[in-house]
Amino acid sequence: MTNHSSIILLGGLAIALGGVLQAEDAWWNPAWTQRQKITLDTGTGAAALSESAGSATVLVRLSDGNFQFAGAREDGSDLRFIAADGKTVLAHQIERYDNLLNEAFVWVRLPEVKPVAKESFHVYFGNADAAMPAPNKPAEAFDADTALVYHFAERASAPVDATANGNNAAGSGATAGDSIIGSGLRLLGSAPISIPDSKSLEWKSGQALTIAAWIKPGAPLAAGTWSHLALVAEGKTLRLFLNGMPYASIDGQLPALSTPIMLGGLATEASGTSLFTGDLDEFSISAIARSTAWIQLAAVNQGNNEAAQRVLSLGTLEGEGTEEQSKFMEHLSLFRDIAGNMMFDGWIAVGICAVMIVIGWTVAIRKFIYLNSIEKGTKVFLKRWQSLSTDLTALDPDDTSSVSSLGGQIDPADQGPDRKVPVVPYLSDRIRGNPPSSRQGQQPRPGTRRSFHPGHPRQPRCRARP
Repeated sequence: MTNHSSIILLGGLAIALGGVLQAEDAWWNPAWTQRQKITLDTGTGAAALSESAGSATVLVRLSDGNFQFAGAREDGSDLRFIAADGKTVLAHQIERYDNLLNEAFVWVRLPEVKPVAKESFHVYFGNADAAMPAPNKPAEAFDADTALVYHFAERASAPVDATANGNNAAGSGATAGDSIIGSGLRLLGSAPISIPDSKSLEWKSGQALTIAAWIKPGAPLAAGTWSHLALVAEGKTLRLFLNGMPYASIDGQLPALSTPIMLGGLATEASGTSLFTGDLDEFSISAIARSTAWIQLAAVNQGNNEAAQRVLSLGTLEGEGTEEQSKFMEHLSLFRDIAGNMMFDGWIAVGICAVMIVIGWTVAIRKFIYLNSIEKGTKVFLKRWQSLSTDLTALDPDDTSSVSSLGGQIDPADQGPDRKVPVVPYLSDRIRGNPPSSRQGQQPRPGTRRSFHPGHPRQPRCRARP
């Protein structure tokens, strides 16, 4: 009985595992011709989460090193993110998609991020159908507890809220083009950015709250270095996180707020205070206290270092024509890496080699053209000579044009300066009694004279004087 129970249990596990694998391998929609697997690693050596992060929106960085931009639409509108079950469409938002620079930043909402696990989903693309169904609304990439998100992707304009709450800023600042995620906001210490008050940004005294952002200020943080800063208010405790790790904690709570929020300064000047000077990116406000795992995942995943690449990685390309594209991109990536690591003297050597290649090909092409004309001329001569060699009476030794044209059988165009029929000048010299090296207009070598065969007064022959 025990053996039968074990067999049944193992069989059930095998069927369940097979169903999971089949779901991952199943193609979501044949209208999308290509896909890539995305793996989120929350285990040791990657995000290292010790608890569930719950519902979270992760950043997917696309570049020419991990994504085939040539297979997708120019604006990335055919991107679709599908869960591991092969059916569920994950909401996403494109912050930036540049198919010229081969760079894109896409935010994908995951229903749950588990600790110490490797979760996978797919990005589908390659739909050229004009009647392609529209994707989800971009604001759906963030959950209902997210009150505000600024990507600062706008240039020279006020920041726009990426959520459905519409909490757009009232002022604009300078653009930081070299931000941690695309472009960011540069505050020059002249004036803060105002965020008008709204229903979604109001909170009562002691209410839970999470504020997170990437900043690049001066002291006390590392000057000129991007750092992820998060403030979590929960109950009567305020916790500060730096780069995903707890930094400080104090007893206290936030007061009630129903006035505009100021970024980079206070609404009214106060003695002993100064406006913030530095860069800001990915500013968000949540109406709940986010967990430590949620903040830790955001800090690691949104970074641009090696740790971020270990947390979220893209697999190989699957679908139609992927083998040819993969080989081409592999060679292209190899050349790009070589060019990126080449020193100045290496570029000089490359330039010299390029010049030598051009010269070599020029010589080769001219030689090929010359030899080709010789071959064509030789064929013309041999063809005409076969009909003339049996009767040389058609040649007049005293008429240069008669000899050069083999009695009028060779077109004058083939007797030009390039001597396309090179045997004709040699034959002309021999018939007139000149040595092979002589040319028209030169006198015969002393000691020679012209004579004719008996029986035909116009048949020339050269012989030495006795």
